[in-house]
Amino acid sequence: MKIAIAADTHIGANKFGVSDEKWRAPVVELIDYAIENKLDAVALAGDIFHSRKPSPSDGKFMHDQIWRLNTAMIAFMGADGNHDDEIAKDSTSGTWAFFTAMLWARKKPAQYVWGDTNFVFLPWITPQAYGVDARMCNGNLDTQLELTQAVALDELNLMINPNLKNVLIGHAMVSYAGGTELAHSPNLQWAGKDVVFDYDALAANFDAVFLGHVHDPSQKGYIGSSQPTDWGDAEHRKGFVVIDTEYLGKVETFIPYKTSIRLLDANEDTQLGNETVHYDVARYRQDVSAGEEPSPEEVAKIREALSKTADVVESVEINVERVVAQRISGDSLAAMIPTDAVDAYLRHSSIDAKLAKDVRSKFQSVLEHSKK
Repeated sequence: MKIAIAADTHIGANKFGVSDEKWRAPVVELIDYAIENKLDAVALAGDIFHSRKPSPSDGKFMHDQIWRLNTAMIAFMGADGNHDDEIAKDSTSGTWAFFTAMLWARKKPAQYVWGDTNFVFLPWITPQAYGVDARMCNGNLDTQLELTQAVALDELNLMINPNLKNVLIGHAMVSYAGGTELAHSPNLQWAGKDVVFDYDALAANFDAVFLGHVHDPSQKGYIGSSQPTDWGDAEHRKGFVVIDTEYLGKVETFIPYKTSIRLLDANEDTQLGNETVHYDVARYRQDVSAGEEPSPEEVAKIREALSKTADVVESVEINVERVVAQRISGDSLAAMIPTDAVDAYLRHSSIDAKLAKDVRSKFQSVLEHSKK
């Protein structure tokens, strides 16, 4: 069985001001690939929509793509991500209209056996979905998350079939190295309120694990997104994974999207104006010391060079490092007797006593000399 697995399509996000057509293009490319290569199934690992209330246009777009798969006799499966559904137990998912999906997991994990392969789909984990009330944990959020993780892991392990190949496809946050290292992605602001699985524990009983949520495919277990959702994604490869269950755990193919937005996050060390490489959006940032700012003419040249390699130049930022003087509390030094002003300065500085004495002595000498 051959299956394409993608994640984090975020339909409706339309970042960087691109059109609907441009933003959705990787999804069309994914479906095209599945049809042209006569795959058996396409699975999505969460965050299909950017909002749990997608626009009618976004909903129709996904319906049309699923219908293309149905017409080609290609199965469609998947699970909700945190963008597809809310925390509340009775909330309605943005994927509610995926009626023709062979299987779609919402709130709790679900499984589907196809031949010799057991597919387990894991939607985004919330305490509410598993009935782990904060009152059960005396209002302690850490305890609530840990208990939810334990309950969810037990449910997943119950779905393992030791007589079959087991594949986990889902949307989750993981840590590595026994929980000491959180999966990293610049666009994730983890605030200590998510259920986090230890990757090794999650994958212990599965022959393969494919996850959504972190947009960086270099992170173990993650597929990555179809489009960059902010500048933190600028260096990420965007693509989907194709597997053959006959060679599960041994061979998987990463297929780069040809239609993803390309970002150039440039600085003074970046080669600009290379017309052989095309970007959709570019920006330039440089930190300089005060007095070393480039001239308006130099800034204009930077923008012109970027425009040769990108359709849109979002910004050219020159950040000047400024020395901020700490104001001494009390009366203004300008209104004080000179010797008192020096004493006030020395009291609020880190100068040692011996050096402070020398400074006072030299300053007194300067004052006396100026009176002559």
